[in-house]
Amino acid sequence: MNKFIAVKVGKGDSFYLENMEVSFLVDGGASKNQLPTLLSSASISNDVDILVCTHSDEDHVNGLIGYFENSKKCQEVWLPGSWMSRLEDMLDRPKDFIRELYENIDDLDENFLLDSANTLEEMGDIISQRSNFSDKKKDDNSNIIPPTLPYKNEEMKFKIESLQDESSYIKPKENKEESEESEESEESEESEESEESEESEESEESEESLKNKKLYSQDNLSQFINEANFATVPFIYRKTSHQINSSKRDDIFKSSINATKKILQLATLAYNSGATVRWFEYSETESGGGMKYFKPVNSIEIFKAKKRLALEFLCLTKANVESLVFYACNEDDTAGVLFCADSNFSFQQPLNFLSNCQNLVVTAPHHGAEANKIVYQKLAPYIPLNTIFVRSDTRQSKNKKKPRPCVDYRNLIYSKYCTICYGQEIKQNIILNYRTGGWSPDKTTDCIC
Repeated sequence: MNKFIAVKVGKGDSFYLENMEVSFLVDGGASKNQLPTLLSSASISNDVDILVCTHSDEDHVNGLIGYFENSKKCQEVWLPGSWMSRLEDMLDRPKDFIRELYENIDDLDENFLLDSANTLEEMGDIISQRSNFSDKKKDDNSNIIPPTLPYKNEEMKFKIESLQDESSYIKPKENKEESEESEESEESEESEESEESEESEESEESEESLKNKKLYSQDNLSQFINEANFATVPFIYRKTSHQINSSKRDDIFKSSINATKKILQLATLAYNSGATVRWFEYSETESGGGMKYFKPVNSIEIFKAKKRLALEFLCLTKANVESLVFYACNEDDTAGVLFCADSNFSFQQPLNFLSNCQNLVVTAPHHGAEANKIVYQKLAPYIPLNTIFVRSDTRQSKNKKKPRPCVDYRNLIYSKYCTICYGQEIKQNIILNYRTGGWSPDKTTDCIC
């Protein structure tokens, strides 16, 4: 492990890591245009090896879109597995998807809108919590996930049945060897079967490549954007089945369309860049996939995704509860970085692996917001006293009612660094170099929040 940098993006998170001769960029901040310049200002001039997106909030995903739009390259792109659920439908059947989204929002229960739902993020957290509660009751053999939110129209529960088969993008190679027909010709048959297997796999990969090339075409992306722009007529001006909360429905629809555009833009750019795209789905209990020295903490790598209603799918892509958390460590686990994204660590996976790390860097969850203060209590039993917390944030007014970081963050006994402290005007890149014995700040000032 060589270097960690919190890039001074104007808003949001963007973290760079050099580890085991591989470079990572985790999220990209809110600005599409500024990220390449900001990377250069932090002495990150080369293309990175792996780009990681933790969730679809604009202050995490926009910069990654700008990374590709500025013709920069990478070898792999790691994306939230929740995106896979309806990605094919959005690109291949945009008009049908937008119509379904509109109907979902139009049919949301009135009391739910009044009492519980204000944003996609809030609805996403509700869906995630209810889904995890009912996991044991799910039919694992089904390719669809029943609706979770309350709808006035009972038929909405059955509309999900009309969805097509599960989405799949990266298919693991299958063993296509057949049993020998006779022992006498065993070697000959194995040779023939091996050749046939290779030809079959090449044929399947070729078909999958052609399918993806067509699916992720710029024409499909443009078609969706055109359909979305045409569809953004407010609920308040359209004839709907329920007129209460029209403005709130309108806000939800606009946020949904905006989230969809971001997802499609990054997925399309990532695929067309030639990078390998890998998908990581949030899990409350399991983790798996990734790399030996860069692993998911609350997600598993997937190759297929079950489908949800359009609205519920988009809500989950914005859910802070399902923000992906990753952990990087060096070869002997003496140094590590825990990327917390906007997670509140409500997942159940054990964190005792952190006890092995002698020199740990932790990115502050959700920029040090009060809603995520429970994370510090959950980490405390496992992290060493020399842990360094790194917080990325935007400029805040001193008159802000709920300023970041929260009191719990300010009271942490560990070393802390911010890209910009509360009430300050000047931002900084947080640069930490690792050498035997620990992390060392380079031209970086301590937190004064």
